[in-house]
Amino acid sequence: MASLLLVVLGASVLTGVTNVTGVLGILCVEFFEMEDGNLLVNELAPRPHNSGHFTIEACHVSQYQQQVNALTGMPLGNAEMHVKAVGLMNLLSNRWSKKGDSPNWQELLSRYPRLSVHLYGKKELRPNRKMGHITLTKKDTAMVESAFDEINAMLTTYD
Repeated sequence: MASLLLVVLGASVLTGVTNVTGVLGILCVEFFEMEDGNLLVNELAPRPHNSGHFTIEACHVSQYQQQVNALTGMPLGNAEMHVKAVGLMNLLSNRWSKKGDSPNWQELLSRYPRLSVHLYGKKELRPNRKMGHITLTKKDTAMVESAFDEINAMLTTYD
């Protein structure tokens, strides 16, 4: 969980970036928290971004709808979460076998009914390629973390 100081610092950087660029619509600013406590901007993405994919399941209005609203002059929607906790896990290519066998989605979905699987339709397996993501909503963050530990153990990792 980010400290209040990091949140304020991040918001300040974001405000500066938007003032300088004049971007219209969504702007994802992805940060790394450094060991010394500083923030490093890793990526600027003036579009819906995987960092905000959780909004599909967890927010009243997703980042995709917000982008459409912003670009067409429609009022922005309510971006607040309508769930208590959400987690997102990227699915990298090492979760698929060299033959292309995918994880057992049925088992995961039956065990975790509030799990959503998003596959990006990528055919070629390359090292560390993002093939999709999963999103899970729960009653609290500890429950999400615990479930993700279980899910991570259930998903086979190939070399």
